[in-house]
Formats: sequence, C-alpha cells, structure tokens
Amino acid sequence: MMAYRVRDADGRADVSNLALCLPALAPPLHPPSPPAYIDAEVRLHQPKSSESLALTAGVTLNDSMRHFSPMQQFDDAYHARLTMRWQQADPRGIGVELDEIVGASAITGAASRRRTLTTRTRRPEDVPPQGSLARSFDVAFPDVTLQARARAIDAWDRLSGFSAWTAPTPLALRHEPEPPPLAFATYQSGTVRITRSVGVPGVPDWQPDPFVSKVSGQILVYRQTAAARTADAMFGVSWPITDGLYRATVSGVTNLADFSGGAFSVGGFTEDIRSVVGNEIHFRADKTSFMPGSGRLWQDAKHPELWTPIAAFPIANLPSELVFSDPLPPPAGSAVESYCARLAYFGRLGPAGNIVRALRLATTPPVPPPFTVEILGIDYFHRTMLKIRFTTPAPAGRYTVWSAPGVVGPLDLARVGASGHYRAQEAQHGALLFDVISLPIPQNVGRTVTVGVQRVAEGGFQSDFMTVPVFIPPLIP
Repeated sequence: MMAYRVRDADGRADVSNLALCLPALAPPLHPPSPPAYIDAEVRLHQPKSSESLALTAGVTLNDSMRHFSPMQQFDDAYHARLTMRWQQADPRGIGVELDEIVGASAITGAASRRRTLTTRTRRPEDVPPQGSLARSFDVAFPDVTLQARARAIDAWDRLSGFSAWTAPTPLALRHEPEPPPLAFATYQSGTVRITRSVGVPGVPDWQPDPFVSKVSGQILVYRQTAAARTADAMFGVSWPITDGLYRATVSGVTNLADFSGGAFSVGGFTEDIRSVVGNEIHFRADKTSFMPGSGRLWQDAKHPELWTPIAAFPIANLPSELVFSDPLPPPAGSAVESYCARLAYFGRLGPAGNIVRALRLATTPPVPPPFTVEILGIDYFHRTMLKIRFTTPAPAGRYTVWSAPGVVGPLDLARVGASGHYRAQEAQHGALLFDVISLPIPQNVGRTVTVGVQRVAEGGFQSDFMTVPVFIPPLIP
C-alpha cells in the first residue's frame, strides 16, 4: 500500500491529508442513471436589432468603438431552458459526460444535431448521489425533441460505460400571442360580420409573429354560449405566500376552479383571482384588509367553458372583415350575441382577445294572407262587429284587426287607423278572426271603411298590413 500527501515547497501552507493507494487495480466506474430533462421549455427571442439597442444617456463611443456595430439578434430564434438531473450511484464519480441528440425539426426541415458536454464537479447544493445541470441554448424550432445518455467521470478522468438513452423529450412552448383586436360586430339573417380594428391612428395594425406564420396558425372566432357564474361563499383568513401574493380558503361553493382568473369581494375588499389550488384562491394585493366572512365570487367572462368555436380563418391574407354563418333560432324579441377571437397554432390556443357584441332582432313576420270581411251587426255600444275569413290558411301566430274611415293604403293604416277591441288573437281553425271596431253603422247613408289585418310576433314585432275596403250599408235604407 502506498500513501501520498501534498506539501508546499515554500512551507507557506499546511500539509495535505494522506491519500492511500491500494496495491490493486481500481474497479471500473458504474454508469449513472439515464439523465432526465426537468422543466424543459422553449421561448421566442424578444425582437431586437441594432436600432433598438440605444446607448444610455451620457454614454458615448470612443473612436476605436465607432468601427463596431452591436450584434443583431434575429427574431426567428428559439431559446430552450431546462435542468438535467441524474443519479450517480458510484461515489467515486465527480461528474458526468453527456451525449445529447437534438432531434430534427419536421416543420423547418432542420437536421438533428449531436453534441457532447461535460460537467465535472458536483455542486455544493447537489444531494448525493444526485447530480444536476442547468442549461440554456438555442434550438432550430420548438418541435425538436431532446434525448441524452451519460457516463461517469472520476478524479483520474476515467470514464464509465454509458447509461441508456432517455426517451425523446419534447419542449414545452412558452408563447401566448394575442389575436387581432376586433372593432364591432353585426348579425343579420344568420350571417355575422366582425370588423377588425385596422387603420387606427397611432396603433399599428395586427400582424402574426413569424412563429405563428410558420406553423400556419388560424384565427378562431368564438361565441359565448353560457353565462358567467357568480356565487356566494365563505372566506377564511388570508395568509401571505410571497411578497404581494396571498392565499385564502373558500368554502360553500362547488367547482371553485371555475373562478380561476375571475374576481372576489369580501368585506369591501375586491381583487382578481390569480389561481385556484384546491379550496384556496391565490391573489395579489398591496395589503390585505378583510376579515373572514361571507363574500362573492365572479367567474371570468372569458373562461373557456363559456365559449364555443364558430368559425376559423387562416392568418395569411386575413381580411379586415370576418364574415361567417352562425344560424340561430329567431329570438322572442331582441338578443345580444358576444364574440371573441383566439389564435390556434402549434396544436394549442392563445389567450382570448377583446369581446364584441352584435344585436340580434326577431325577424319581421310575413304579411297575412288575403281575406274577406262580413259585417255581423252592432253591439250594445253601437260598435260594428266583424267576421274576417282568410282566403288561404293563415300561418300560426297572432293577428290584430285595424280599421280607418275611407280608403287607406297599408302604409298609412297604422298612422290614421285604430286597432280593434280584441287586440292580438290567433285565427280560429287557421281561418277566422272576430273583432269589434269603433265605427258605428251609419243610419241613413252608407260609407266605405278600410279593414286591415296585421301579424304580431313575440317582442312586439309587426308585419305590414293586408287591407281591404269594405262598404258599410246604412242601417235604415
């Protein structure tokens, strides 16, 4: 057995500890476990160029630096961040050599890459026998995958055999592009027209970013099909999580997760809900000033469960007006439909944009069919009683009878005439209407009056009149 120690020739340092060497060959190193990728994500580089890199006020370039320009950072670049972690079973290993394959990109056609990197020293915070390495590098496109294998290194630079390969690991994309802003919407006969906000002075028109364009993204238009929830609830004591972030328990409400992204109010304190974890809400505030007690929850108006996709448009050559069909049953009177847009790209959805609303009115009822009028006589108050018979079957619905002295056209009857006393009524057997009008039968000289029938829909919508002149003979010839 041999023993070694190190000493400073000048005697300025203490002698090191003894290192014992056994009179035998050292056994080979055991390989580590396959390295795992933790929190592997990819982001787009923020657009930067030499024009955007301005010097701080008061800083000038000397003559030698004027021959240089800041390096450009191209927008079409994707930055990966991750942590690699492995188990080092052999205590003699002080690090690992990593053999990594960055897969090919099916979208851009970029070839796969293979590289080797070494991490030789355990960090003080690593828990034996665990090793880890935080990494940051660029990739060709977010659709690439990563896989690696590892072998151990000891203090004599000996290498173990390789571990098995990890399974191909995809990168989680961190990109939330906004859809184009919408200006207003109209609804007419089942067709929706949504005008985008373009040409606004001082505001650049929306354009898709290079990534969304490259993956042939789409604009999805959604219509709100459910109303946002509100609920009364009991709130517990609020506790700080980190600086400015608090949590509070909520009870007495079902499906609390529906209110993530919404708002709450308790004891005069109102704040947005950042997230929901179990029976707790997390929110940000400068300070909390509410005591435990009853309060109210509001669901976010843009919660995905409240909206249904209706139409899709490719982002290439996107028109300024989005026109699509959205057939809906006619409303009883009037209704308001809400629409918003989201970007669909790379198998995912971006955030919802602003909401526009379209007023939807009931369709105008059709004009009643032709009819004949029979005078039945006068009542106790000397009002004329009429019997109206449609010459063809009348559509289901309600009808009103109008009258006016003389011959009056359909467009003027509502202005100069008056409705009968029976108001809106359904046609008996689809053919007969009865009513009483305030035009007494003349005593000695007959006269002509105009009788009109109008169809009335729910909500007060009315059709045009069907009219017919009627001669009322005198009561005493």
